[in-house]
Amino acid sequence: MKEWASILRLAHIWEFEEVKELAVRELEKMEFHPVKKIALYQQLSIDRNLLFHSYADLCCRESPITPDEGKALGLETTLHIMRAREIARGQRLDDGGVTPSPLNVTSKDLGSLISGTFNLSPLDIDLGPLISAVPKSATGSPHAFRFPPGERYEFAIYIFFGDQSIILV
Repeated sequence: MKEWASILRLAHIWEFEEVKELAVRELEKMEFHPVKKIALYQQLSIDRNLLFHSYADLCCRESPITPDEGKALGLETTLHIMRAREIARGQRLDDGGVTPSPLNVTSKDLGSLISGTFNLSPLDIDLGPLISAVPKSATGSPHAFRFPPGERYEFAIYIFFGDQSIILV
């Protein structure tokens, strides 16, 4: 695999399209980690349609994207995969909408999660109001979001701590 990846890189640099196509055909016959494949193909402007199964693998696997994988994939691709994972794991509604996964942590656990994930010092803050502020529908579940097929979405996540807020785009 390394040999064909090297050939692909050189063919891309030297603009040898036929050699580039040959290298892609050979790489497509091989199995390699989806993050490595996505990163390589993005870097060398290879047809994104060839990455369908790699994207699906990352959306369906149990573990989320790691920080190192996120760096390799780039911000935009990582956010798209995270969005697709959230939608894939959400509850489907009869009308085609998707209910995002509900929060399943205590205030203390959320604090530990945030501190550990972002490598922060633990704060003695009651996050209970943040958890209880998650909107609920009349049925007691979080509000449903409808994602019509074939459309592109961009969103932001707002986290509020008293007077301060963090926006994750």
